[in-house]
Amino acid sequence: MKEMMKRWLLSTALLLASSFLHAEGGCPPGMIPHSGTDISTCAPLPTNYNKPNGHWLRQWGASAVGDDGTSGLSSNQSTEDEAKQAAIGNCEARGGKQCLVDNTFSNSCLVIANGKDSFGKNYSTVAGEVTLEKSIKMAMELCKSQGTECHIFRTICSPPRWISE
Repeated sequence: MKEMMKRWLLSTALLLASSFLHAEGGCPPGMIPHSGTDISTCAPLPTNYNKPNGHWLRQWGASAVGDDGTSGLSSNQSTEDEAKQAAIGNCEARGGKQCLVDNTFSNSCLVIANGKDSFGKNYSTVAGEVTLEKSIKMAMELCKSQGTECHIFRTICSPPRWISE
């Protein structure tokens, strides 16, 4: 009987103690404790509560191709024009002549897949998506819809960059 009484008292004490424990000062979700008086109250979260200080910076990339088929890529450039110039410069540095920009992209990836058509002629497909995985899938689907022996030739990404303030 004494053992049962001890358990009952312990259970009652734990139950009473748990009623005093609350998360976030006892306020419901979306609210925080508000002070200023001797009465405990809750107030809505301020507009900028837990907002990170900074912003996302758009990053650009481009691809260029020369009249001889030489390609050049660029990524992580601040502007579209910088990305174009860097891609042309990369194409020329690799020996390309008359290099021209054929694609630009921002905050995403670019994938080039090569394949052969039914006559054995080589061709390339280009696809761009937000993630590398999606870009590869799309490039391979485009390539296979035009021929066979498809493989990934080049991949490049220019994800957005977080700038802390």
